[in-house]
Amino acid sequence: MIFKNSLFLIDYSIYTENGLVRRNNEDSAIAQCLSFITNNKIRQIFNAIICDGVGGMINGEVASRLASVKFSEKFNDEIYRAKDEISLESIMKDSILYANRAIRNINRGAKFREYMATTLTSLAIVDDKLAFVNSGDSEIFFIHEHIRSITEIHREPISNYLTSCLGVDDLPEVHSGLLELKAGDIMVMCSDGLSDMLDVHQIENIVIEEKLDSEEAVNELVKQAMKEGGQDNITVLVCKIKNYQ
Repeated sequence: MIFKNSLFLIDYSIYTENGLVRRNNEDSAIAQCLSFITNNKIRQIFNAIICDGVGGMINGEVASRLASVKFSEKFNDEIYRAKDEISLESIMKDSILYANRAIRNINRGAKFREYMATTLTSLAIVDDKLAFVNSGDSEIFFIHEHIRSITEIHREPISNYLTSCLGVDDLPEVHSGLLELKAGDIMVMCSDGLSDMLDVHQIENIVIEEKLDSEEAVNELVKQAMKEGGQDNITVLVCKIKNYQ
């Protein structure tokens, strides 16, 4: 799909599926395009969210869906209420904590082993600015000349135990940032069902192929992850920043 803001064309596609091993999909994904007014000027914003229900806890699909909906609810409310210049990174941090509180409120009446939890990673684009936030191990890869992960992986490397996510602590560890975009930049946001199956160079080689639009790149990423075993639910967003032709 194509979204236009004041500077760029944003070619994006988002997809989620079970993979080859899991019977149900505990991932959740939302992509939305909004128009809002600040300083008497109409502006456009693109926002995407990926959540991955934590395995080993109950109702992962409920946690991931609730987190994505509550994040979106808070994010949209803050954007639409803004009158002056927005602090996009601050809004995203407020939104992820709001989503965490929604899950915590449900978990308060449950025993720890009955808790539900989820990762959450989100990006937003306004004009030439990219803001992002995450808690857990769903990643954002940013490609400008070369690929790098801009998110923080809150996971022990040996045990794969998550050191932070939504639903467990009142104040989860949250990583955020703000970057400047240029035409040609590419973002890949995904659950670990993709990033655990493909290394960064495999991901990069697929999405930088100029002949592939975002939907074709997403399909190829999922196809290759399935070839590698498809051990988990796979959710992926590809977002390509382009100049107006």
